[in-house]
Amino acid sequence: MKHEERTLWQWLDRTMGSNWMANRVENEAGVNIPDVYFVAAPLHGWIELKVIGNWATNDTTPFRVERWTPGQRNWMSNHLLMGGTAWLVVHVKSTDELVVMRDRAALEVVDKWSTIRIRTSQHVFKRRGCGAGKILAALGAEVV
Repeated sequence: MKHEERTLWQWLDRTMGSNWMANRVENEAGVNIPDVYFVAAPLHGWIELKVIGNWATNDTTPFRVERWTPGQRNWMSNHLLMGGTAWLVVHVKSTDELVVMRDRAALEVVDKWSTIRIRTSQHVFKRRGCGAGKILAALGAEVV
């Protein structure tokens, strides 16, 4: 999965280009810290990158993100409580879609909301043809 997350990072950084300043941290700063720190004024914060194979086969099955550990969730929760901002960005390989969720939403909905509810209420879009503007709009919106 690390290779897939690295590939997602490369795509994201290339797509965002000069629209942001970002650094891939990938645990160099400590365990459970998200993969990327970025600034794209007025936005700034951390992004945890995840890659999953497909959506659940049943639309009523809760949306699960493999390898999003309890430690990563706790870090995100504590960061949010202290006034920080973070996002969970998930690439769904089978459909080549991105799911972009702000910290509060990610902590409240992953493993609880159905796949169909995630698809209709969170920022979900195809990567193909996606530009920096669409990604920045998703990062800038608060959705729950």
